[in-house]
Amino acid sequence: MAGFLESITGGQAASATVAAALIAASTSAVVTLLVQLVGFGANRRLEKLKSELVEQIESTKAELSDLNASRNARRDYEYDARKRLYEQIEPLLFQLYEACEQSYFRVKSLSRSQRAREVGLDKDNWLKPEGYYLFSTVYYLLIPIAIFRMIQKKMTFVDIYGDPGIALKYYLAKVYFFALTDDFVVAGYDPVLPYEPNAENWETLRIEKPARFFRQAFVVGDVDAIADAMLHNEGGVLRVKTYGEFETAAAIGGEQRAVFEEALGLFQNFESEQRPVLARVLLVLACLSDLIISSYETDPTPQEAGRIVAEFVASDEFGKGFAWDKELTPKERDFVRDYVVTRLGWIPTGAIRGFNS
Repeated sequence: MAGFLESITGGQAASATVAAALIAASTSAVVTLLVQLVGFGANRRLEKLKSELVEQIESTKAELSDLNASRNARRDYEYDARKRLYEQIEPLLFQLYEACEQSYFRVKSLSRSQRAREVGLDKDNWLKPEGYYLFSTVYYLLIPIAIFRMIQKKMTFVDIYGDPGIALKYYLAKVYFFALTDDFVVAGYDPVLPYEPNAENWETLRIEKPARFFRQAFVVGDVDAIADAMLHNEGGVLRVKTYGEFETAAAIGGEQRAVFEEALGLFQNFESEQRPVLARVLLVLACLSDLIISSYETDPTPQEAGRIVAEFVASDEFGKGFAWDKELTPKERDFVRDYVVTRLGWIPTGAIRGFNS
């Protein structure tokens, strides 16, 4: 009996050993299989992540390449645009600078001549019909608008806003151009001037009361025509007429007399009391000419340009040098400053790129 039990017990122990071995082996196989399966899955995930990462890297490289190409293209465009701008516009700006010098000194000459009683209604006055002083006055005051027209024509081929200094000068020339049409605006400044050039029977009234009924500026269409007529086409290249060419074209019987006749009539026998609105326009032109001259080398911001205007208007150079009598009144100074600064404020905020407001 005891032997039987021993045999059974021994058999059970052997079976347990075998079972344990089998379990261990099975477990090892399962673990191995699981490790292999996990490793396979992990490798697949790693390969997928690697593939995705490579795609992202290649995409980023392509984006960077496109960005660099775009930047290079933009840089090349801006370089070419500025090159064209400087080649096409800078020579005209130098001409504008010199033209504004002539305009500035001609207005100063007119005021000095009036103080000396050399202009007015007297038949021997310097602004008598068909006289040299009349023709040269019209010519020198109109050259800036002719150059402005040339710049306008060039804007088809250049980006005027590629340089903030050039853009500002363009706008200053534009203000000069339209100041010649702003008779009703300047007449409305304090003290308000009675002004009715469109009144019924104006042809008769302007003889009786020229200060009120004589038209003392141009309409926009006329100043456009005059600006074009001031240009000469020489072999396909536009330039401003020389004084001799202008005088020949504007003289009686000249081929462009009809275009220039209104300009000649505007200044013929000029005297500030008889044409007070025109006298105000002339003061504005003098101030704008000074500003354009000042901006040629300094490239002021619009805000700095306003300060230049205020300083000039407050100076004795302006107050006494451009006085129609002894000295310009505070209200005359204020009018010129306010008019020009208001026009500077009309420059579109985004038009002058590069300036810090």
